[in-house]
Amino acid sequence: MRLLRIKIEGLALFTKSFDFSLVTSQRMTERNDESVTRLFNRIYINNVVALVGKNASGKTMTLNLINFVNHVFLQNEPLNHAEGRIALIGQQFKFITYYYDELENQLYKVVSTINRSADPKATLSFGEEVLYAKPVTLEITRSNLFDFSNAESVDKRIDDPLLPEDNTYFRKVTKRKAEPPVIAPINDFIAFTRSNLLMAPLMDKFPELQGAIIAYLDPTVEYIRTQKDLDPDTDSDLFILKFKGKSKILVVNAYELFSYLSAGTIKGLNLFAFVFSTLATGGTFIVDEIENHFHRAIVQTILSFFADPEVNTNRATLIFTTHYPQLLDQFSRSDDIYFTTRKTDLIELERFSNRVKRSDIKKSDIYESDFLDGTAPEYAAYDQLRGLLAQATLTRSEKSNTANEVQRTYCRGNG
Repeated sequence: MRLLRIKIEGLALFTKSFDFSLVTSQRMTERNDESVTRLFNRIYINNVVALVGKNASGKTMTLNLINFVNHVFLQNEPLNHAEGRIALIGQQFKFITYYYDELENQLYKVVSTINRSADPKATLSFGEEVLYAKPVTLEITRSNLFDFSNAESVDKRIDDPLLPEDNTYFRKVTKRKAEPPVIAPINDFIAFTRSNLLMAPLMDKFPELQGAIIAYLDPTVEYIRTQKDLDPDTDSDLFILKFKGKSKILVVNAYELFSYLSAGTIKGLNLFAFVFSTLATGGTFIVDEIENHFHRAIVQTILSFFADPEVNTNRATLIFTTHYPQLLDQFSRSDDIYFTTRKTDLIELERFSNRVKRSDIKKSDIYESDFLDGTAPEYAAYDQLRGLLAQATLTRSEKSNTANEVQRTYCRGNG
């Protein structure tokens, strides 16, 4: 089961309905067909999707909404426990989500109403839900992919005492799938944006790859291991660290590692463990501020793994935010880029390809030129800040000169 598209109405902080699609909207050519996966007919999805925008423009909120849909509708998590629910600001929301079932070659449309209670707990619950389904046929194209007006079957949420009010009715479809589950996992790296501690469980997950990861991130390190790696029965979360050319072996905790390793190395060990896990399972990897603590070349390496069909054999998906528009120049397509803008406190999410049709101009130049209206810095605010700073430093300088003159006068008088 694979998520194709999300539409959300009722979000108080968005100017219009939220619309995010993994399905390509541009034509396929020999120059831009590497970073996509063919589902059927001429329907493709992007393996790498970038979200760009200024600070506080809604990038992280967009990631949280995508994360929320994945956890609620595909992982069957309750509304009030699902990751990303913090982004649901409003009282009533209409979710329209689309999925492709690869095993049954079936398409689904799920229309769900989610309500927020008025009590202090502000709990979420499902209202009406309607499920539409249609088989994949040779007649399905990009233009009619999301048209369910002639869907073969319709099913509705009914009063079922066994179905909690904060669980989706779509679990009727996802739960009947064969074991093991055919729904790939969702790996969420959003929490690591502000927390950068090396996680022992991640280190233990891919021990055979740790040497290659460490050699790529910090060639001065010979190895990093966990005590659990050496002794599976221990409950210790301590790390064993050794540098090349040094005989001393260090035993440290996660906080003490910062005295020996850079923040980029620590984040990289966590991040690459998630990358390998996602590539191995064909899941979805969601990352906020992917460039944080990293050189741009390392970020480009991660993007290349998901875009390379020889590496990404399980058709995993990477969705990330970035403040570096230069990363966009690595993209051969434009329908795999979304940008967010915020005006009068309202967020707008738009696809790059909907606004820019030309391919002969660097995407970073378009972004930084403010052609998209709201992506470049506000120079009026900059001028105001600069003026106030100049005035403040000048005032401080005048005070300093006055104090120095008083001191010199005092010294002369007592000389």
